[in-house]
Amino acid sequence: EAGIGGRAALRIRRGGTTIVINVTPEKDPKLVRPAFDRWLANRYPGRRWKSGTSTPSVPAGPPKTVVRATEPAKESGWKSLGTGFLLRGTSHILTKFHVVQGASRVQVPFPSGEVYPGRVEARDANNDLAIVRLKGMPPKGGGFVPDLASRVEVGERIHAIGYPLGAGLSRKPSIVSGQVSAEIGLNDNIAQFRMTAPINEGNSGGPVVNERGVLIGIASSGLVRQGVEAIRFATKISAASLLLGQTRLARKFSISVQPKEAPPKTPQAIFRKFSPYVVLIETR
Repeated sequence: EAGIGGRAALRIRRGGTTIVINVTPEKDPKLVRPAFDRWLANRYPGRRWKSGTSTPSVPAGPPKTVVRATEPAKESGWKSLGTGFLLRGTSHILTKFHVVQGASRVQVPFPSGEVYPGRVEARDANNDLAIVRLKGMPPKGGGFVPDLASRVEVGERIHAIGYPLGAGLSRKPSIVSGQVSAEIGLNDNIAQFRMTAPINEGNSGGPVVNERGVLIGIASSGLVRQGVEAIRFATKISAASLLLGQTRLARKFSISVQPKEAPPKTPQAIFRKFSPYVVLIETR
């Protein structure tokens, strides 16, 4: 933002960070532009401008710099390696084990801006699953119900919600859609299924729901190489039964409350309902 005869403020945007530098300009008595002064006064109401200088009246002193960071995790040493989701009526997050493996600290930001510290309470390395308990957060009424008896059917429409590429892309979740292409996963793993939803790095640990809004899986990985398309994997939600038992949550979700024949929902409706409970997993 420049006035003739000197800069009032210099605004630099680099990546996700805005830097504002306030500069005390030098007066130039030769510059007398009343019309321009009036334009500046209208353009920047609330600032006091000295007549005939085209420069704002600012207190004397050295230039000041203000930095507003919009990527706190990156700047503070936190890494966002994956996604997780809240289990309804609890303070527990279900995610992938490799997302939190080896972490000394875990924090979990919600799309609303709430951030809670977490602790890995249970892990299942064989199925690459983990449960993180949030400290200081009372159980929420919303979230996901793991229907351990849900079936995965070839050809059914599915949706994956998560944070592709982590916080480097966005601190808000997004949704991708596809179909179940096989009831088994890599190397005929019966605990997984194959799908066409184009998940990416950062989606790992996020929920996969069918078109009725039933949680059927946890996003896992993809086979990405030249000449290969639409091969992605998810872990079946039934594989989380052992993990839920370790945290004494199995009884809470032993009886499904989701109608089996619920009508199909649009992707927009599914995203509105579930995205507030899909979280980033940040570690250090």
